Amino acid sequence: MSQFPIRRMRRLRRTQALRRLVQETHLVPSQLVWPLFACHGEGVRREVAALPGVCQTSLDELVKDAERARRLGLGGIILFGLPAAKDATGSEAYDEQGIVQQAARAVKRAVPELLVIGDACLCEYTDHGHCGVVQDGEVDNDASVYLLGKVAVTQARAGIDIVAPSDMMDGRVAGIRKALDAAGFSRVPIMSYAAKMASAFYGPFREAAGSTPQFGDRQSYQMQGTNADEAMREIGLDVEEGADIVMVKPALPCLDLIRRAKQEFGSPLAAYQVSGEYAMIKAAAARSMLDEARRHHPQLFRAGGSRRPLAAREQHGPPHESSHARADHGADPVDGVGVPLPRDQRRSDRACRIHHGSGEASAHQRVHEDRKADTEAADFRSL
Repeated sequence: MSQFPIRRMRRLRRTQALRRLVQETHLVPSQLVWPLFACHGEGVRREVAALPGVCQTSLDELVKDAERARRLGLGGIILFGLPAAKDATGSEAYDEQGIVQQAARAVKRAVPELLVIGDACLCEYTDHGHCGVVQDGEVDNDASVYLLGKVAVTQARAGIDIVAPSDMMDGRVAGIRKALDAAGFSRVPIMSYAAKMASAFYGPFREAAGSTPQFGDRQSYQMQGTNADEAMREIGLDVEEGADIVMVKPALPCLDLIRRAKQEFGSPLAAYQVSGEYAMIKAAAARSMLDEARRHHPQLFRAGGSRRPLAAREQHGPPHESSHARADHGADPVDGVGVPLPRDQRRSDRACRIHHGSGEASAHQRVHEDRKADTEAADFRSL
């Protein structure tokens, strides 16, 4: 292998054009799914305190967001519902006039070409906040699977394109697949939350969806984050039961699982950047600890993810439709740490002229050539 100075890895990093030419992993809006929270009422856009820029919206407002998602070229939206009333079995989740079912019909009328995913779970709709039916103080697996089948069928009837069970009941994919096929929806795919870890990162979402458990926790059905082999077994079972897309959640703490799942199964793989991850980014940006506009996570795709549902990319309101980058300002962020002075302003014994091929460029010119705005990062400022 050629050694320095013949082999210089920095040659292909010198300019933005060179870096883009050899970039191995790309992150584009069509790979993203936007979570939307539907509530009853009219003209409602209620911000979630723990998630700046994320709102609970009535159907008229939600349709506006769906139209923006289409204009921005997003891969789709995923719908979560806030019911008018809760009960022990979460009956609005499988009601033909439930909030998610109404939202799906409204979106499909307004933006028929937009991909709509339905979260199939009971936690937002039950008065106890658990993801299934509670019997004698425990979540009854099989009774819950039966109701999840009803949720999936009513969502499919409303126009949902993909059903996404997030409950972590055993056998739910097989149960939902059977229910969908029996109702004439064999064409509707299932995206299973196949390896969903019990995690404190879900806290802000539970405020957004009103789904905090009223007793105990969810560790009897969600996974331990310490068990990678068990996660692979969970994913394998869902694939065998008919899952068309499998998901790992939360994303960034589970990059090793994403990598293993892609290598072992080869199925389309989603990685969910959850509310706690989003909230940390927003909190750090608010304190000027990082430049949020330049922060995105291609490492999720490098690990193997092919779709990434994530916390909404809004900044103090709906997504902006312009994809133009704003001018960079202040110090360059390097792994979240500000660099106070550019290289050309530091004292150095190096010559101030750098010979380059048949011509020459000043160190000042070379530094600022590297500083041109990254247009791919700019694309994500619009989300």
